[in-house]
Amino acid sequence: MSLNYLCLLLLISQSVSIIESGPLKSKKLRSLSSESEGGLISLNATGYKYFMEETPRPYDLIVFFTSEGCTLCKDLMDEYAMVSAMYTASNGQYAKNKNRPVFFASLSYSGTTHKIFLEHGFTSVPNIVYYPQRLLKLKKESRVLHMKTFVWEISGNDGHITHSKVLEWVNQKSRRQVVYRESIVRLLFVLALLACFAYKAGSILYNYHAWFNDTRLWLVVSILVYVICMAGMVSNLIHNTPFTKTDN
Repeated sequence: MSLNYLCLLLLISQSVSIIESGPLKSKKLRSLSSESEGGLISLNATGYKYFMEETPRPYDLIVFFTSEGCTLCKDLMDEYAMVSAMYTASNGQYAKNKNRPVFFASLSYSGTTHKIFLEHGFTSVPNIVYYPQRLLKLKKESRVLHMKTFVWEISGNDGHITHSKVLEWVNQKSRRQVVYRESIVRLLFVLALLACFAYKAGSILYNYHAWFNDTRLWLVVSILVYVICMAGMVSNLIHNTPFTKTDN
């Protein structure tokens, strides 16, 4: 009888530790997020295995796969970081209604992370993967099949990728509706620049209005514009450069 009680106590203690480890992992991710710019967490192979693969995982994780020396990765990372900051500002790191917390991370290619890139079948970067918590309940074979709908393998066919496009993709996967709002400081800065430009343009028009009323000035400007346009057309004809092209 005492042995049965002992087994029961061990089972209960193990269950409690598993239940508690989920919130602790979420708390740890929020702590890491608060220490990084824009809430973007930098993972290594160990961190990826712990936060993504080990259960329990009561949150969704988005990982940006990148590599050193990748220019496109650096440009897109800025857009990705903006979306991370939007979710952080919207309390996306906390559960809301039926939506789980969402955390943003990045994983750079190296000798220790090579296996992770290989498991996803990545032969190039950048790529963005959304890891929903519900897929952990599936077997590994089924999980790999379902993961295809949560992988964005970025290529030239995607065109210019902005934070708006990344935000739309993440909202679709997370089932949240985070809206981009321009920073008040940035908005005031742009308005100040426009005001300075308008003031400067007005002062130039006022001080040099006689020049702008001179038809000879506009004749010279028209000739310059015509010559530049014709030079561009002649260059295209000489080098057989198409006006439009398709990225295959």
